[in-house]
Amino acid sequence: MKTRRWPLFVLTTVMTVFFLSSCHKWGEWDPPSGNQVYPKLQLLSNHAFDTLEDVDAELFAYPEGNVPEIVYDDYLTNVLSLEGGYMRLASPLLNANLQLGGSFTFWLNVGRENEKGTLISLTGEDNQSALSIKGNGSIAFQSAAGNFSSDPGISALLTPDEWHYLAVIVHVDGYTIYVDGKEATDYVSTDFDFVNVKDFMMSSTHLYLGYDSSTPPEAIKLKDLKVYRNKVTAKEINVPVVKPPVSRPPVYMNTFDDLGTATIIGGGSLVTVDDPGFGQVFKNVTGGMRQNYLLLPSGVLSHSTETKEMSISMWVNAKEAGDSPVYMWSPLLTAYNKAPEGGNGAPMFALQYRGVLMINNNGWCDFTDAQNVAGANKVLHNATDWLADKKWHHYIATMTEKSAKVYFDGVLINEWEINGNAEGQSFAGLFEHGSAYTYICLGGNQAWTWGDPDPGFMFDDLAIYDFELTPNQISSIIKNK
Repeated sequence: MKTRRWPLFVLTTVMTVFFLSSCHKWGEWDPPSGNQVYPKLQLLSNHAFDTLEDVDAELFAYPEGNVPEIVYDDYLTNVLSLEGGYMRLASPLLNANLQLGGSFTFWLNVGRENEKGTLISLTGEDNQSALSIKGNGSIAFQSAAGNFSSDPGISALLTPDEWHYLAVIVHVDGYTIYVDGKEATDYVSTDFDFVNVKDFMMSSTHLYLGYDSSTPPEAIKLKDLKVYRNKVTAKEINVPVVKPPVSRPPVYMNTFDDLGTATIIGGGSLVTVDDPGFGQVFKNVTGGMRQNYLLLPSGVLSHSTETKEMSISMWVNAKEAGDSPVYMWSPLLTAYNKAPEGGNGAPMFALQYRGVLMINNNGWCDFTDAQNVAGANKVLHNATDWLADKKWHHYIATMTEKSAKVYFDGVLINEWEINGNAEGQSFAGLFEHGSAYTYICLGGNQAWTWGDPDPGFMFDDLAIYDFELTPNQISSIIKNK
């Protein structure tokens, strides 16, 4: 399995980063209606480990070891690597109402030399109580209420250096472990009361990954760690579908080795840059309105009638586009049924450089703050210009009938949930009537009378897909550039 290290912006023995999604309210599965109160299954925390910037954690290294880092993996793309280091997070189980216990699900890749290393551990405020889940499937618990240690039971099911999907349920009678969707061990304790373990989990203050006072981790990789209140069900135990980095090619791709069937309008040109991995790119010029852009082939947005999904990916550079205020309202891509003359009209579609979208095609949607899952649109322009460093950055917008997302450099910036039927929440025209877009422009050509200039951006690797790319697939595009 090919793995390479992923560069980090900060690499120190102890590093604290902010967990962006900690403010999100995790979903709950409500119990059946009735007079009796049933235990709820609740997702308490979810760590994808796409980047360390998404995790509010402290990172440590053992002597001669390495702090945890994100590395690229050919199967799951960005994953957490523990080689001689460990991660400490706040325990999501603290003060949780665990009627039946707690559950963990995660992807795991363990090297042959580290089967006995600790994967996950919980500790109490006194640092004397601890629950440890090890790479061979054994569980150990120590507290003032007593100690417990199980015999390993799933070592043979964890093929070294291969990915497995685990679900671990620690309940009031013992524990159950599933490997790749199948029950691997179901331990029922007869001489130790596991209610003590359940009670301890509710008082645990820290969750560690790869921490053991005597055995530093070697060659452990983790992905998509989720912690639940109570017992997970078959839905969470079953192995998630993993899409390959790129499941099928784009319906349109322009690497700008030449123009292909695109046409330069105005003063743009193909130029060669020295930046590694780029070479010849399309360079637009700054100034004018609806005067400088690249006119794309008329049918490039007409391929999503059946899939009702679309992704538009490109690399962008503002090195010669002027200062940030010059292009702060300019678009990256616009589409109409004819060359616009300055007024608003339909059909229209716009990917705005600042991270928002607009559409009007047999229904319209402005992608408002209220439709944003975060409650407000994140707009990155002017003082927060994501192109201000004049380097190459990756942009992608992914769209379905019910949602739209914008990513900058693989990081989700905005996400909208669209009703599809309500006024101002219609996005289906992009797919069902995509053939109406016959005048499609890269870099400029904004129809409105707001006075926004055509931006002098450079572009490379414009790709349009007839499906929604996943974060893993987006990471693969960036990694392979």
